[in-house]
Amino acid sequence: TVLQAVLEAATGEDFATLMQRIILDPLALHHTRYLHEYDANLPLIAPLAGDFADPANHYHYAKPEGLVGSGLCTTARDLNRYAQLWASGGTLDGKTFFNPALLAEASKSQAHFDYLDADYGLLWWTFPERRAMVMSGATHCVSAISLEHQVAVTVMRNYIGDIPEGFVFHQDKQKLVDFANDLGTALSRP
Repeated sequence: TVLQAVLEAATGEDFATLMQRIILDPLALHHTRYLHEYDANLPLIAPLAGDFADPANHYHYAKPEGLVGSGLCTTARDLNRYAQLWASGGTLDGKTFFNPALLAEASKSQAHFDYLDADYGLLWWTFPERRAMVMSGATHCVSAISLEHQVAVTVMRNYIGDIPEGFVFHQDKQKLVDFANDLGTALSRP
């Protein structure tokens, strides 16, 4: 929130416009934006489970004073494109967006959570033994990135009701990582 206020003061632009201009447009994330109210014409997957008859209850809406906290919604295609940027080490469509050293640091385990038997990097879940990482939203929008094969697999789920019995977040992410690695292996075969 502080960074948002600093950026707005420094540029004279509101955060949503700034985000669109310097990040979303250059990355060609054409269906990613902040939502302030429901729009049935947007091809976005709602990030909340609940009553589908009331779409307003399916989105985290952006509030002008706190955009960085919630309200940035996307499609599976845009989320996978963003994941592919990370899978390819910071270069997408021949344009470099960040130094590959950032990927090395971001994919390194920075913390281990014993209760989850999981590692976490600077940004996302890490699976160093599988040379992979997982971007995971709070509502089960998941992209597994196989660093070895430069493959990104994105799944967007919207659970209705409680999380299924026996569901373990880390194991679920690990299965998606294994799928991304298996896909990468299959794609590299002649």
